[in-house]
Amino acid sequence: MAALLPAGVLSRGAVVQNLRKAIVDMNLLDTVIVLPSGILHYTITQMCIMVFKKNRISRDVLFIDASGSDSYDRNKNNYVLKNDTVKRIVKVYQTWQNEDKFSHIASFDEIKNNNYNLNIPLYVDTFEEDLIDINSIKINISNITKELQDVQAKIDNYIKDISM
Repeated sequence: MAALLPAGVLSRGAVVQNLRKAIVDMNLLDTVIVLPSGILHYTITQMCIMVFKKNRISRDVLFIDASGSDSYDRNKNNYVLKNDTVKRIVKVYQTWQNEDKFSHIASFDEIKNNNYNLNIPLYVDTFEEDLIDINSIKINISNITKELQDVQAKIDNYIKDISM
């Protein structure tokens, strides 16, 4: 069974947290798939699909982040998942695999240690590191050092003028 829900249910506290805890503790939660905001034409709310299964052997949960800008196309008033994204979701779900910046298989303990918070960034790291150009940084440091020396020379001249 699957449910399409607002993604807020993955991280809200109080009653919803108790429901998440019960679902995870009872080993009913199989997969969480986060979709892009605006995937439904009547709301910009980010949605998720939660897949539930009875009689699961593993207590692990598969997290899939399909919310990235490369996952969808804009279609008039809403976003539409690309066919490649749908195929990728199906493939990852069928093979149950970790895929860098797209999916992660979380253990029961990992979820428990996150206080049953199922928010996707806790499990799927989509952060892109900025590449640093060392040469341009060296040039910037050199330029700043020269400016600092120029300012220091001006200050020394002002002090010399005042002292006379």
